[in-house]
Amino acid sequence: MIFWISVLGIFAYPFLLFYFTRKSYFKYEEEKNFFLFFPYGKIYVFATFLIFSLVISYFGTKLVREFWIDVYEIRSDLMEPNFQRGDLVLVQKSGLELKRGDGILKRTEENGLLPSRIVGLPRDTVSYKYSQENLPALTEIFVNGIPIRSGEFNRDFVNLGENGERTNLNHSLDETNFGKTYKTIYSQESPQSVRSLFLYFPFKVITLGNDQYVALEDNRTYGIVPIFYPPLEKKDIVGKISIRIFSINWKDSECRELEEESLPLSGHPECDLEALQKFAKAQIRWKNIGFN
Repeated sequence: MIFWISVLGIFAYPFLLFYFTRKSYFKYEEEKNFFLFFPYGKIYVFATFLIFSLVISYFGTKLVREFWIDVYEIRSDLMEPNFQRGDLVLVQKSGLELKRGDGILKRTEENGLLPSRIVGLPRDTVSYKYSQENLPALTEIFVNGIPIRSGEFNRDFVNLGENGERTNLNHSLDETNFGKTYKTIYSQESPQSVRSLFLYFPFKVITLGNDQYVALEDNRTYGIVPIFYPPLEKKDIVGKISIRIFSINWKDSECRELEEESLPLSGHPECDLEALQKFAKAQIRWKNIGFN
């Protein structure tokens, strides 16, 4: 509220100032100077108010982003095919009423942020069972004894490419979790490290406490691994992903990964581009904009 009031004040103040300082409003020049404290005070009053409004806007924005709503950019493949790199999403931080299947933003042990999806709620029982028959999914997931798998694997092409190209390296599978249906993907051949985990731990039952959740990523190539971790605590849920407000394909995901890992770009001349050149290569993905 403070933020929007200050924004409104910035735009409205010049018109109010013009109205109250026009010549016809004052009978005598002395009255006008008294109202403005000193001659030509209009400029100083406006400058003071503008600076004050900008300060209020800055701290008001930080307050809003800290406690109510924030914007987050998807920077990984963990939530494909439902979210892609370059998606900008609104994250609701207050008044959360989380349901199974909701997209969330969670805090990791390294104090980073990752998008994920709620699978189990407090006091739920979440279990999985490893079976060769479930390949390439490796496992069947149950919530309160009900399997969340709601269809067969779609072995057709899955749209994953940043330019919209199709790839057959993954299989898609619909899951329905107490009324919420979403699509997950699995690699054609699961990584050996993930396979080994399920071979050693083929079955597990997780009974959640009052403030505990189970959250998995939609890209189950590695997104299934969190099921081996301790349950997600409520305090580590930053907010609920409500809507994608923008989506842009920067076409430089590999470059951005190199930059985030502080690796030299000398061997990648295509990454050594100016901001305007990167923007020129970008492409807006209109189909991605909207509710989750």
